[in-house]
Amino acid sequence: MCGKVVSSAEMALFGVSAAVILGAAGAFFRIYRKTNRRSVLFLSVSAILALVETFYDVQGNWVAMVIFEAAFASIFTYAILNLVEEEGLLPRYTTISLLSFTPLVIATYWAIHGRWAGIEFDYTSTVIPYAVSGFFIFISGLFIYGIRTIYAEKAKRLSIVIVLLGIYKLSYPFHRDVMMANVIGLILMLILVLFGIYYMKRLGEEGSFRRSPRKKDNESPHGGLIPDGEQYKQLMRTLKQKQLLLFTRDIEWMSSSKWEVYFITTLKGENTISPTNLPKMLELSKRHFHAMGQSGERGIVVVECVEYLKEYSDFQTVVKFLSRLIDISKVYGGTVLIPITQEAWSERELRVMKRVIY
Repeated sequence: MCGKVVSSAEMALFGVSAAVILGAAGAFFRIYRKTNRRSVLFLSVSAILALVETFYDVQGNWVAMVIFEAAFASIFTYAILNLVEEEGLLPRYTTISLLSFTPLVIATYWAIHGRWAGIEFDYTSTVIPYAVSGFFIFISGLFIYGIRTIYAEKAKRLSIVIVLLGIYKLSYPFHRDVMMANVIGLILMLILVLFGIYYMKRLGEEGSFRRSPRKKDNESPHGGLIPDGEQYKQLMRTLKQKQLLLFTRDIEWMSSSKWEVYFITTLKGENTISPTNLPKMLELSKRHFHAMGQSGERGIVVVECVEYLKEYSDFQTVVKFLSRLIDISKVYGGTVLIPITQEAWSERELRVMKRVIY
């Protein structure tokens, strides 16, 4: 089972693969250190498992190869589900997360049964457990597609990369023993891994991808507020060292290292949102409240451009948006700050807004 003669070409391929996979593990770990996201730490662990699987594949140890491939697929899928859950798009500790370990369970059962039945393991006997692992990686890519409402093109492209990686894993048993096809397939796989590292790094650079340290917060204001100018300035000074989500028309806020800031404009660019894209603002707010709640802090969302929003939507649409935002904050125990210029609103509009917010 383990007596395969390893050619120099196979060792060279393993060397290249090892360098790329170790690079992936290191890149993911650096993103973890920057964002404190548990999901990215699991991605780093899955990369190490993939490296071990590749080593046993080259050695021809089929049992170890399948076990570590399944462990890689399980931890990778679990990491992706954690990432989606961190965005508030999946309930916490769902059965789906436990199902991510299906490849490892099946591979372990396969190995134990094979030993018990005295089966002589060879490469062809690894097809089914390997296919299950590939299928779960494929499914992970579909889950990543779900965060496109927050991360747009970055999430879509990362989803495509993971889906293609899953397809490669599913096809691997068909070309494993054909040297030229194996080389081409491996090169394509390494290219996909490099693209995966790139798009994960892009996500790590997003302000909305950051998570706060795990500590309790008893100092943040509660409930929905409409402070006047001076009250608002005083509140923002007290929140200077806290993490909050800010939708603004003030370009000076964009340089804040502590806050997650989005510039509301009709122009396209990094960390910009159209004034008509209210659903994205709600989705980002939900993600922020969810992530902060998990870390033991009260989420804070500031909408300091509500007059600008009214220029592009009618009053009823803006009120529905604020009502929905307040509802989300109540569900997650968060805070919404909405500074306004009172002269920009009629008495009736102010009464309606105050009724919605309070």
